Amino acid sequence: MSRFAKILGWLVAAFVALFAIAAVAFFLFFDANDFRDEIGAAVQEATGRELVIEGDVALKLFPWLAVDVGSSKLGNATGFGDTPFASFERAQLSVRLLPLLFRQEIVVGAINVDGLVLNLEEDRRGVTNWDDLLAVDAEVQEEQATGSDDAAVDVASAEFANGTINYYDAATNSRYALNDADLRIGPVTGTREKLLVDGLSLKGRLEGVGDIPTEFKVSMDSIGIKTVEQVITLAPLEMTALGMDMTIEPEPFSYEGSVLPTATLEIDAFSPRSLMTVFGTEPPETADPGALSRVIIDAKAALKQKTIELTDVTLKLDDTTFRGTLSVPRSSTGSYQFNFDADRIDLTRYMEPAAEAGSGAGSDTVPTEIPADLIRPLNARGNLRI
Repeated sequence: MSRFAKILGWLVAAFVALFAIAAVAFFLFFDANDFRDEIGAAVQEATGRELVIEGDVALKLFPWLAVDVGSSKLGNATGFGDTPFASFERAQLSVRLLPLLFRQEIVVGAINVDGLVLNLEEDRRGVTNWDDLLAVDAEVQEEQATGSDDAAVDVASAEFANGTINYYDAATNSRYALNDADLRIGPVTGTREKLLVDGLSLKGRLEGVGDIPTEFKVSMDSIGIKTVEQVITLAPLEMTALGMDMTIEPEPFSYEGSVLPTATLEIDAFSPRSLMTVFGTEPPETADPGALSRVIIDAKAALKQKTIELTDVTLKLDDTTFRGTLSVPRSSTGSYQFNFDADRIDLTRYMEPAAEAGSGAGSDTVPTEIPADLIRPLNARGNLRI
């Protein structure tokens, strides 16, 4: 028995030594940069888009299959110009070999991408420059469904640093950007057909919504993704945007084509005066300096092609409560539509401050002027009942 153990030990040692020699030879004579064209051709065949790898490609074999890719660009969809759909300065990815080979489990370490730039567009017909990628994904999912058993997926984390997300809507001629973006995701577990993302956080500088850039942050505890049905289920989101803190609880929605989710919305108390400044409007002087100081909003929200529809709205402005509906345009040329009932309101608080005593030429009563500057910038129409 001891002789057999020795022979077995020698065989194992010889196998390890042979593998080590093979690994050394592999790294001495193999250069991953020689396969740039093959990688680009594979991406072209799978997606119909050109992948250009401008930086170096480095490869590590065992125990992790690790890839380090330098500056790269992925071409845009047909009809959306020559601007790359995506680009990055550096990307790192590692996958464990043995679970993939013997158990069909995808075990991924940390995914790190630096300097990612995404250029998202939607044309006048509602077609996006990522629709074709979703179609490719659907075909892959169909092939996997008719193939072998679904493999497990395990991703430790994914981090995208120093990124930029640009979005252009041709139908409304609206442009938005999230600059200096940092996105952290994971861990991600499940199968190819059903994934669970345990946590997500995104922060950056939002431009295009108001006249000045504002802080943007969003976080959530979990995301459920059914890839075959192309349905996403989100946990409640905590968001900061335009100087407002809010909680959004979305209903499950499809990510096929234009994404048009519905959700309940709670916006914590914020200052309307500060919000006016964000949109380039000078806050008016009012008879009561404390007027226009506090707003709280609860509503149901539905994202449409050209508007955001708010129903079951409860809006508290200072001491007044409004209830009704509001339609918010998604472009600067759109019109606000509203229908509200108010419980009570003291309009004198919102008038211009009274003239100082003795400043007039006589004792005639000066007519009270409605602060038109407050509403003049708005393109709005609707009904307000008190």
